[in-house]
Amino acid sequence: STWRETVVWSTPQPGRLVGFAANIEDKAVRLSWSALGSDEKVEVQRRAAQGSYATLEFAQSQFLDTSVSYGQKYGYRARAVRIKNNTRVPGPWSDQIEVAVEDVNPPRPPSFIEVALTPLGLRLNWESLKDDPTVLGYFLYRRLGSDGTFKRLGGLLTDTVFIDHHVAPGQRVSYRVTAVDNSPGHNESLPSPEAHLYSGDVEPSEEIERPPFEDPGL
Repeated sequence: STWRETVVWSTPQPGRLVGFAANIEDKAVRLSWSALGSDEKVEVQRRAAQGSYATLEFAQSQFLDTSVSYGQKYGYRARAVRIKNNTRVPGPWSDQIEVAVEDVNPPRPPSFIEVALTPLGLRLNWESLKDDPTVLGYFLYRRLGSDGTFKRLGGLLTDTVFIDHHVAPGQRVSYRVTAVDNSPGHNESLPSPEAHLYSGDVEPSEEIERPPFEDPGL
């Protein structure tokens, strides 16, 4: 006679996944959860829009989903799976998390800004970032005195030259500029290095032709 021996593993079902969360990074979604047992992994599923769920990964501590596109919405769910040899016992699904993937990576700032005193006012110019196709324009900031706060001048500048004729003579004035990209969120860069000047005794003229600028309501 031939005898066949069968081993049945008694594997309890894991509980609902704890701490399931999603954080949006630059063109990526990082999924995380609380620590699991040594014999458990997490099955991560995703669906786009109202499509069907599909398994992406069996992960231990976290999972970075880089196969996403800007402007798309995704739904995620996950569950703990207890694994014993070739046996997998899944737990209940977590609640669904919905995220919209957007561009959150700001452009680099201009590397310099210069200011000079002219008979027409304070003339500013800064590095052009025209080689970066994502840069939409620039925000210019001014601070009067040494202890003031920087305040934005006007709207979005599309040129890299600006004449400020609203500074009274005899003031210390500082400027800095940021770059703004063309993403839906209009990400703003860190500020450039500051430029400082004492406005002196030159009386600015009111006859000034300003460079063109647009204000998209940012």
